[in-house]
Amino acid sequence: MRIPPLPKNPTQRTLVSLLIACVLIAAAFGLRLALNASLGADYVFGVFYVATASAAWLGGAQAGLIAMGLAAAASVYTVSHLHVPGAGDWLEIAIFLAGSILMCLVIEARQRAARAARQNHAAFQALIEAVPMGVALFDRDMRYLMVNERLAGMNGIPAREHIGRTVQQVLPHIVPQVAAAFERVLGAEGRFYAEFKAGTPATGGEERVWRECWFPVRLTGQSPVYVGATVEDVTDERSAQEVLANASRRREETLGLIAHELRGPLGTLGIALAVLARSSGPAREEPSVALAQRQVGFIARLLEDLLDAARLDTGKAVLKRSVVDLRGVVREAAETCEVDTTPRRQRVQLVMPSEAVMQSIDPSRIKQVVCNLISNASKFSPHGADILVSVRPGGGETRISVRDWGEGLPPSEIGRVFDKWEQGGRGDRSGLGIGLALVKGLTELHGGRVTVSSEGAGQGCEFVVTLPARETDSAGQTAPT
Repeated sequence: MRIPPLPKNPTQRTLVSLLIACVLIAAAFGLRLALNASLGADYVFGVFYVATASAAWLGGAQAGLIAMGLAAAASVYTVSHLHVPGAGDWLEIAIFLAGSILMCLVIEARQRAARAARQNHAAFQALIEAVPMGVALFDRDMRYLMVNERLAGMNGIPAREHIGRTVQQVLPHIVPQVAAAFERVLGAEGRFYAEFKAGTPATGGEERVWRECWFPVRLTGQSPVYVGATVEDVTDERSAQEVLANASRRREETLGLIAHELRGPLGTLGIALAVLARSSGPAREEPSVALAQRQVGFIARLLEDLLDAARLDTGKAVLKRSVVDLRGVVREAAETCEVDTTPRRQRVQLVMPSEAVMQSIDPSRIKQVVCNLISNASKFSPHGADILVSVRPGGGETRISVRDWGEGLPPSEIGRVFDKWEQGGRGDRSGLGIGLALVKGLTELHGGRVTVSSEGAGQGCEFVVTLPARETDSAGQTAPT
């Protein structure tokens, strides 16, 4: 039985001890007087021993010693009431006093040990609950003996419902992993770390990555009696490591792609310069100059895309808005992309309103958006294919659509086609994989959005850039140009 603690104030503690002693000795004295007729002078100290022990148990050594003194006085009175005390009576009183003192000291020592044990247990429980991971203690039959609240939360089962139950009863789907861990711990290996994937009621069955440490728990000089385990959810840590690994891999791939992309035009420039060096007239120089200009333009666009990607990532991209006719911007983009479409004999068809479509935009940025979409369509379309570019104002918005009839997109790639460095699994894999990411970033910088749709492999794609309209200047009539 756990005894309520006495007051910490010394005066209050003394008063409570005195009250306990007085009540118990008074009760014992009254009982002994009632038994005088039947017991006579025999067993005088029996009830007083019990009362003194009870006072020491309830109120500590102080109450026990007070009760001892009161009991000694009551015993002398009782004996004197029955007969004249002799030497034997005084010897019994002395033995009673010595025995009571020893009994009070023993009870006090036991109570101090019990209080220390309770405090240590409370400190241990507080430590276990403060540990930033799940903690469990098992017997050799895989039965839970102790579980902290963190582990109970990971399992989605209250801690009290673990105690006394086996792993088979609580989380049957992880029994194979736990059984293997027990075999290793109770064998020669001892403590070890492991990771595994599993779902719990708390995760709704979703698999998470758990890092565990299993270790034997021994009593002094014995073989393992219990098995302990700590558990951490490291799913987010592993995901972050995977992201970093992917970023590192993409960085290396990007450096390789940049080298690959620059090697081609630089080689072409070298050939053009060699031709110029051997040429003997303007007629032979013009094709080489045109070739060199195209390759310089390609390198300039490549570097500009890299710079813009960095500006978007760091939030330093700035728009230089002006009110312009969007049709002219789209035409310029189509002309710029002839460097991509002409060698592949592809035709870019423009379908735009007959009236001006005035927009407050950064013309160079929107031209870059349209040019990247046309280049993307050209890359994934066969030689001689058509690419349809249309401008459709209406409903407070203006839509720029780029449609091709090339390889198309599988549903699994539509959700990540705008990710930076993502090249997809279509066509040749040249390019850095930042063109569509720039399309998305620059469009959103204008307050717009971009979407993509595809009916599947071989059905082509349609990219639609939607910009908020400055005003409705067009009647919506369209005509091919």
